[in-house]
Amino acid sequence: NQTHQAPGKEAKQESVTSIKDLFPQNVIKLLRGAERALVCVDPTDTDNLELPIAAANHFGIDNICIVLTGRCAIHPDQVAERVAKAAAEGIPAHEAIPLSEWDRDYSQLLLEASALRFKKVLQRFGHHDACLIVDGGLAKAPKVPHGVHMDDLFGFGDISKDEFQAIQHGALAILADRAKVKDFVGNSNFVAFVGGPATGLNLLLEENPDIGDRWVGWFGQFGSLGSVKGMEIPGRVEGAQFNVMLDPPAGKALIKKTVDLGVPGVFLPTDVTRKAEIGFGDSTMLDFLCKSDSPGMLYLANLRTIWEENAIRPRPGEVLLTHDLATLFLFKQLIDETGNIYSGAPLKSANVITKGAREGVIDFEIGAGPSNLVVATELTNPRAYLEELRISLTEPQLQRIQKVFLATSLSAEDQADPIKMQEYERRIAIKVGPLLREGAQVHFGCHPAALRLMNDYARRYPSQVVAHLLTKFKETRDLLPNIPDADVHWHDSSQENYFDKMIVEMVRD
Repeated sequence: NQTHQAPGKEAKQESVTSIKDLFPQNVIKLLRGAERALVCVDPTDTDNLELPIAAANHFGIDNICIVLTGRCAIHPDQVAERVAKAAAEGIPAHEAIPLSEWDRDYSQLLLEASALRFKKVLQRFGHHDACLIVDGGLAKAPKVPHGVHMDDLFGFGDISKDEFQAIQHGALAILADRAKVKDFVGNSNFVAFVGGPATGLNLLLEENPDIGDRWVGWFGQFGSLGSVKGMEIPGRVEGAQFNVMLDPPAGKALIKKTVDLGVPGVFLPTDVTRKAEIGFGDSTMLDFLCKSDSPGMLYLANLRTIWEENAIRPRPGEVLLTHDLATLFLFKQLIDETGNIYSGAPLKSANVITKGAREGVIDFEIGAGPSNLVVATELTNPRAYLEELRISLTEPQLQRIQKVFLATSLSAEDQADPIKMQEYERRIAIKVGPLLREGAQVHFGCHPAALRLMNDYARRYPSQVVAHLLTKFKETRDLLPNIPDADVHWHDSSQENYFDKMIVEMVRD
């Protein structure tokens, strides 16, 4: 084994067809049992918004918690003249204004406003139930200029003046206290997806140590195999990666917790995910891929266009990326819900450099495997990535119900086994319950198509559970006459409870 600052070539030599083969089998079993997800992001580019959408589509909105981490900001009203003067002299803003003068109160205001943006985009994708959004703290970011912060580039065009003033005066608060995560996790196993700095997840584990018993792993856009191309930050050392640079001590502490608790940790280095094959030359190309004009996609399209104007076009050769979603895609690859997208290598260790000239670098030591620590080393199937991207952002909830059934169907022999049938029913109840509630609220216009799908499934995969669920679908349709064949927003609590009761009855049967 050998330690590498940038293990690119060495890591590729150790790559395997499937990352799943690098983990002990008990790890895969634990990941398959993850019922809830912590989605740890920062409010920067648009894929930070897309990761929670994809996670909500996979786990159900009730089963995700967004952990939103900001970073210290420079208040524009206070420092505009100084920043302009420094810029004229070629001095970046983060060097012109000492860190001690950065405005933490303004940073917290930005974070709260960004939380409102996350809530708005989830609603436009049909997730009207409010998911938990907790305060993931402020990363240090001493070497990262605030000019690349999302709200400096986007402004607050999607947040009204009244809403912003309500946030300023404490009348509108979206962010919850981190202690709420303990109730969210409860007795459920959870997995974490890290699309930003490690600050938020590390704080949650430190402040709520009991949830460590329910933590089954994390997948992070974290680290570099060498040069992180496209990141023009003054003073950045070769191999330092943006999310790591935001808070190196938190990254180091998170890896230590991973090792101490024996949970799997998967690193997705930025230079493995920053690939032209999965990038878009302009914001309209992603819309074309998704072939959707839903309110959610239109909302994202507007933000992507602004992002493209301010962050992509000024950097020649840069493309629009959606790579934070790779953390979820790799999780789905490991639990066999998508094809092989990445190959990787087992790690003996991963050490975050927190001080000195190499601050923000992770030294990966490649091991022989199997290991609980794995680093992705190569994008092996760009086509599969793009297809998973399309599905994750556009697939209606009721179509996903059929996929759940397909993924959990049993043979006739297994159906005769009462223990296997009981486990089968439990899995369906966990996975389908939230989808049914979402379907009741948002996608009843698709209900005739859903019935056709369910009928077709019942014929091909006869099962007492499926037959019972199909009957309940039909009964519910009869209770709701005159539903138009188009998406409607429907919030009748009595009918919503009906779906909850249906799941209970299904399991009882």
